Amino acid sequence: MKAPFTHTPVAPSVPADYPLQRYFIGPAPDHVHQLDALNIKDEGYVRVYRSARNNDADLVLGKASGRSSISASFSLTPDQLRELASRLLDAAHDIETNPAEVLAKAAS
Repeated sequence: MKAPFTHTPVAPSVPADYPLQRYFIGPAPDHVHQLDALNIKDEGYVRVYRSARNNDADLVLGKASGRSSISASFSLTPDQLRELASRLLDAAHDIETNPAEVLAKAAS
């Protein structure tokens, strides 16, 4: 079993030319293409961005395929961000403690 998840906040990446833009990219190198998004399989991406002018953050989910793309953006308050983080961690815990193979076998 994996050790319990702990989190230490990481400062946002702030482009020198745009000091009001704050990107939350984790411990990745500070390259422009990496500021844009966390790439996930099948050409999808997740981006978390905050303008220093606002007290919320934008969560952007996107998918690209060939010449087509779609994205959805949600503005979330700190409480909403924490609730989302909690649900994501619950899902990660469930996947790790109840692998699909075990659940499928139990359901049959």
